[in-house]
Amino acid sequence: MRLRIRSVSMYSIVIGLFAILAVLLTPHSASAGAGPGGGGGSNGCAAYNYSTCTGAVWRYYRTSSNAYNIRNVGSGYTTVTGCGSTGGFFAYVLVNRYSPNDGSLVRSWKIGPVDGDSGNRSKFFGGWTKYYLYSDPGDALPVNPGDGMYSWFSAQKAFEQTKSLGQNAGYSWDGGSSLGWFCYRGLDFNLTPLITGTPKDVDGSTNDITVTPTVKNAGPTNSSSIEWRITKFRVEPGIAVPGGSTGSGTPISFYGNKDGTDVKVVTGRTFGVTTTNLAGEVAKQSVGDYPLGTRICFGLSVKPYSQSSGNWRYSPPFCVTITKKPKIQVWGSDVLVGRPFPGSTALTSLISVGVTNQITKQYGSWSEYGVAASGAVNGLASASGYAGGVSTTTDCAVALLTFSNTVTTSPGGRCTNQSSLGKFDTKRTIPDISTRFPTTATTPKLTGTIDLGASNRQGVYTSDGTTTITLSATTLAKKQWVVINAPKATVVISGDIKYSPVTLNSIDDIPQLVIIASRINIESTVTNIDAWLVANGTEGVVNTCRNVVDTIDMINLSSVTCNKQLFINGPVMAKKLYLHRTVGATQGAGAGDPAEIFNLRPDAYLWATARASATGRVQTVYSQELPPRF
Repeated sequence: MRLRIRSVSMYSIVIGLFAILAVLLTPHSASAGAGPGGGGGSNGCAAYNYSTCTGAVWRYYRTSSNAYNIRNVGSGYTTVTGCGSTGGFFAYVLVNRYSPNDGSLVRSWKIGPVDGDSGNRSKFFGGWTKYYLYSDPGDALPVNPGDGMYSWFSAQKAFEQTKSLGQNAGYSWDGGSSLGWFCYRGLDFNLTPLITGTPKDVDGSTNDITVTPTVKNAGPTNSSSIEWRITKFRVEPGIAVPGGSTGSGTPISFYGNKDGTDVKVVTGRTFGVTTTNLAGEVAKQSVGDYPLGTRICFGLSVKPYSQSSGNWRYSPPFCVTITKKPKIQVWGSDVLVGRPFPGSTALTSLISVGVTNQITKQYGSWSEYGVAASGAVNGLASASGYAGGVSTTTDCAVALLTFSNTVTTSPGGRCTNQSSLGKFDTKRTIPDISTRFPTTATTPKLTGTIDLGASNRQGVYTSDGTTTITLSATTLAKKQWVVINAPKATVVISGDIKYSPVTLNSIDDIPQLVIIASRINIESTVTNIDAWLVANGTEGVVNTCRNVVDTIDMINLSSVTCNKQLFINGPVMAKKLYLHRTVGATQGAGAGDPAEIFNLRPDAYLWATARASATGRVQTVYSQELPPRF
């Protein structure tokens, strides 16, 4: 068979129109027909240097030029236009039978019929025969093409990718197409995985960890088929958390550590030139009970992360740290917050303590009796609400004796949610204990380190100004009572203070210690204080762990400091109460174990009654008429 040769002038006009149309409609991806072709046929193949008998193939040309010329079979050129920004193009060409590998010795062609005969389709020459370059449907998409020949099916997949991006409008890959070349960048992507989440710390087992994985493709093309994984692993305390990296090993082998497992594996994903949020494809994650300081981490990995690498890229992990929320318990007493000392201004003071929410139970701090605060009450139960832990419940269910300044017309009670708790101003002041134990110029003064039991002290004592008094470990004997009325001083309790355990025969035998100071600091080694603590001076601070200075030194607070349980057996009155003990609040049922226990025992009431009786009168502080209760 022979091929008809078209007019060169008509061919040139057709090429120009197609090229202009393609540039206008699809920037950076123009397409065009081929040159007039060469002779051929069973008897004529040897007579032509450029013939379908030798082979028509797809070649890739790397170039930054927007006008690249390829000679036609007869005369003239086919000009490839608009491909400079893509870095190259594919062209369907006839090779030279003497130098078939020379990309400069080719002639332009096209994949459709060149002579009106449907049998003269390029696929017949380029795809079905083994004249020069055999093609198979399984041939891969050219990812990062370089100069040279590519199979029919590889070029077809490249063309289909340009179509998926909205390019080469008006051209198709079939026997009737005039397609002879098309701009093609190849895959040029760069994926960076990132994973974040909430919360960053938990203090008990939970099924409520939200992870937010994202993949950023810096482009400029879509990615190839990508596999991505989320790997969960455990990092023990003191072990460094791995950072991000790349490599050929599996994500589990990279992140290492303990209990590595892939909680999400997805294959065949294509990422566009944007940041893709994958949060909607990942279920909430769980964290069990682990030792304090353990981190449960989640890493996001993608493979391949670029067209030039088949390796994984591993993100820096998002980690949930196992922490604790130390608890307090108040026995035999109410918790009243927001009441000022006489002569001081009332403040709106809130109560806010942490609650441990485990999968099946809640643990928190509690008062045996009532709770009242001039501000909101968050987390602190009244009526021993959290004692022993409770099944998942509402704030109102553990606030049976919490005073709240709310009004509702709905039947069945006042409490509706956490925001309705508290905000109840009693309009009362803290009892002025210091006036019950007045001092004079002749009152003995204390300074330095004192062992109250060994020194057999008795009665009321004071200090000179802002001095520091240190009370070492001691036991107060039967009948011994001491009041330190030093409202400008700092009192440091450096050892356990206890009352004698001997049998008492009357209320007059009860030992008692009352400390009135500007600041009362308790050393971290102290575990028991039998005393009244009244901080009504300028600072008005009671600090349960001297190692941590109020709130400005919280960086020094950890599970290895202030880690002894503290019992305070007596009334506590202060402007500021810093609860810095960290013991307790362990895993499981131990989550409710308290760090500080405030216990108002009957001995304080009995001793106070004995002291009041000794004065010969009982004074009414205030009275209020209440409605009858039926």
